[in-house]
Amino acid sequence: MAWKVSEGMLTTATDILKALHELYPEDKHFKASFAEKELRTTNSRTKKVARFILFELEKQMSGKEFNFESAKYNLEHILPEHPSEEWSYIEESIQERLIYRLGNLTPLESKPNKRLGNGSYGTKQLVYRKSVFSITRAIAENYDEWNENKIVARQQRLADVASALWKIDFP
Repeated sequence: MAWKVSEGMLTTATDILKALHELYPEDKHFKASFAEKELRTTNSRTKKVARFILFELEKQMSGKEFNFESAKYNLEHILPEHPSEEWSYIEESIQERLIYRLGNLTPLESKPNKRLGNGSYGTKQLVYRKSVFSITRAIAENYDEWNENKIVARQQRLADVASALWKIDFP
């Protein structure tokens, strides 16, 4: 689309909206795709995308804006990338499917994040309660335990917010 606009192939707002409408997924498809989204944060570009999405969701939900590129903040994997024995209640094959799901990721201040490491959910929950990020505090407030069902539920909730955030109402 951007290329077509810059090349003069799309010149009017009507043409642009029509072309955009053809690319734009219906809300139910967007929500379904978002609810299943996994971002392997081992790649720096993908990590940046995950941070951007979560910081935008934070802004939508709390009205507060944070610089997603700031070194003051990290991307926290609630179920850690390298789970300790404390996470053994989740089968290893299931852990592998959950670690990079958006529902398992949250922004967190860098210093507390480094101290948490791959600790237990109970330990993390105490730190999340003090976070500047409302979406991170909400994890501690709404989930007494962290498992597959909680990750899926949180991601579905984030999909609802994302759908409203990135919604385009076409004429």
